[in-house]
Amino acid sequence: RLGTAALIAVSLFALADLSAPGSVPAGAAALLASLLLVLRLAGWRLAAVLDDPLVWSLHLGYAWVPIGLAALGLSAFGLGLPRTLGVHLLTAGAMGGMILAVMSRVALGHTGRTLAAPAWIPLAYGLVALGALLRSVGPLLWPDAVLTALALSALPWSGAFAIFLGVYAPILTSPRIDGRPG
Repeated sequence: RLGTAALIAVSLFALADLSAPGSVPAGAAALLASLLLVLRLAGWRLAAVLDDPLVWSLHLGYAWVPIGLAALGLSAFGLGLPRTLGVHLLTAGAMGGMILAVMSRVALGHTGRTLAAPAWIPLAYGLVALGALLRSVGPLLWPDAVLTALALSALPWSGAFAIFLGVYAPILTSPRIDGRPG
């Protein structure tokens, strides 16, 4: 039921924000969706998966969603947060984090490999999170140096995907190790 309620709240936010971006109704829906997603995330038993980067990275990527929605909600109520904060938390954080987490896990399975994170990949997960954090809050912390904050955020975020490329290019360009087709 919690998952269904969260899905409905996110859908309401999407509809409200599409029709009236940054409006109070959109903000209220964003805050409700954020709360429901946090409650949902709290039931995922993060402590049980901290030893598996392929799983905790999914939790980390997902966690950016309620944070981003909360920022969008607070922005709609005029609480001093720019709308771009929520947008970047959702895009650089949630999308970037989840894309990297899912790619790294799926690539192993689809190439017949054991689902165990290669050595450098947990660092990549941390770097994409650091880049997203700097991209989101850097301009707020350093308003007189926005371009520097943006450049600083691009380094770890891009570095995360460079690590992925370096680690996974040989995996993805080699035959499956189990000999199966695909």
